[in-house]
Amino acid sequence: MRLFAKVVYAALRLASLFVCALPESWVAGLAALVSRLLFGLIGYRRRVIRENLKTAFPELDRVARRVVARDFGRHITLSLFEVFRAPRYAATPLDQLFEVTGLEHYEAAARNGRGVLALSGHLGNWELVATGIARALPNTVLNVVVKSFPPGIQEFIAELRTLGRVMVIPAKDGLPQIIQALSRNEIVVIVLDQNATRGLGVFVPFFGRPACTMSALASIAMWTGASVLPCAGYRGADGRHHLEVFAPLSTAREGSRKETILSITRRATEFIERRIRAHPEQWLWTHRRWRTQPHPESGEPETKS
Repeated sequence: MRLFAKVVYAALRLASLFVCALPESWVAGLAALVSRLLFGLIGYRRRVIRENLKTAFPELDRVARRVVARDFGRHITLSLFEVFRAPRYAATPLDQLFEVTGLEHYEAAARNGRGVLALSGHLGNWELVATGIARALPNTVLNVVVKSFPPGIQEFIAELRTLGRVMVIPAKDGLPQIIQALSRNEIVVIVLDQNATRGLGVFVPFFGRPACTMSALASIAMWTGASVLPCAGYRGADGRHHLEVFAPLSTAREGSRKETILSITRRATEFIERRIRAHPEQWLWTHRRWRTQPHPESGEPETKS
């Protein structure tokens, strides 16, 4: 690491030590205070949040959307505090961190013997969700990461993920590792709610608007025969985290290969949208999910829900 990256890394380690030393009862209150300070400083991202909420929930008035935005700020800041507390959580029994439901779906999928593609999104505390999957399920868990963090932050996050028993596969050039992991009947987590660039994704409806979505999950499932297992995490009203595992998504062939990829990706995105609607304050509204749009002259379908 270069000097600046080392300084960033050291600052994050110190922040982690500080947050780990806090009593559990202080964390939520301090996170709420910090969220108010932070949201006064992120003017551009605040606009993105407002625009995204207006797109997703046109039926809500401005006041209702503002409440969701405020609650999102508290949630994301508390999630950051929890990431800093990862060293403490590593030694905490799983049942004290998560209530896990639906493990029978994983057990059935694992009997397929071709690996499991765990479909997830940026809902709840997604870093803890990956850890929860890794600790709740017996097989090795690998998390496919599309974007890396800046130097210093990247090394810090990588350490925390290792503490959570999660191995990371970079999306770029990571396909051979994914195929090998699935051949060993392991679990590969793919987060499918980020904007994809044209050529890497297909357009499917997301809250009624075309969203360019990575086609990799559908392609890999078709190629390998791996089960696609939807998973979602959320924070309950009592502050406890919940990890839900759902029945496998259908990956049956429907027409051509292109049509099947579109169909699988559409169903995966519909699952993520349903979970967001159940806990709207817990999704990553700072992300520009609809940034890539179809060219009207290209013939790409402006899909509707």
